[in-house]
Amino acid sequence: MRNGARFDMSYNKEGEPLTNADTRKGMKIAVIAVPAPEKWKAHPRGFNIWKHILEKMGYTGPYKPISGL
Repeated sequence: MRNGARFDMSYNKEGEPLTNADTRKGMKIAVIAVPAPEKWKAHPRGFNIWKHILEKMGYTGPYKPISGL
C-alpha cells in the first residue's frame, strides 16, 4: 500500500462487509489484512500507541503479527 497505509476488512458469511459495531460473539467471519509497515513493527511503541483503544474494545492481549496467526 502507498505511504505505509494499512488495509483490513472483515466480511460475514454472505460476503457483506462488517464494522466492529456489526460483529457479535459467535459470528463466523472472514478477515483480510495486510501486515503493518516495518517501521511500525520495529518501533517499540508502535503497538502501544493503539493499545488503549484496543483495550476499550475488549482486546487486552499482546501484539500478534499477522504472519503468526
